[in-house]
Amino acid sequence: AFSLRQFPVMAPIGDRLRGFLIELISNLAASAAGAIPGIVTALVILLIAQALVQVTSNVIGAAEGGRVTLPIIKPDTASATKRLLRVIIWGAALAIAYPYIPGSDSAAFQGLSVMLGLMITLGSTGIVSQIMSGTVLVYSRALHPGEYVSTGDVEGVVTEMGAISTKLVTPQNEEVTIPNAVLVEA
Repeated sequence: AFSLRQFPVMAPIGDRLRGFLIELISNLAASAAGAIPGIVTALVILLIAQALVQVTSNVIGAAEGGRVTLPIIKPDTASATKRLLRVIIWGAALAIAYPYIPGSDSAAFQGLSVMLGLMITLGSTGIVSQIMSGTVLVYSRALHPGEYVSTGDVEGVVTEMGAISTKLVTPQNEEVTIPNAVLVEA
């Protein structure tokens, strides 16, 4: 704009360009200032979620260690309960904070959210099946570390139970990882 205004023939174009840039910058500044309350609200929601996760982790950790007895939380299911509550709390916090994110009401933002959700949904069906199977194994108390199990052509001692798979050590001292869905079906 400054360069164009140096030439008498181009001065009107330089003035219009200068006005356009000033208006653009002032609109951006006003939009940024208008977004501050939404950002602060979203941050407060996420901080509350973090505090809830910390409190539940401490309470469940105390129940797991035997320092506190809770009738709904058993020591052998405490770790899984802690993970489930963490996912639920963060999922709820993100759902509550979503409308306060600047631009979340735009069609582009909503389209990207739908596309991302669809990709996660279609791409994670196997993982979700494994996680649900792991949840069934933990809460049914079907297996415990140290137990000897036989499933299909694999047998051994359970060393670790995870959300997706369970690890066994065979009599030949080999570590074998078995998907939880296989164990639920057996």
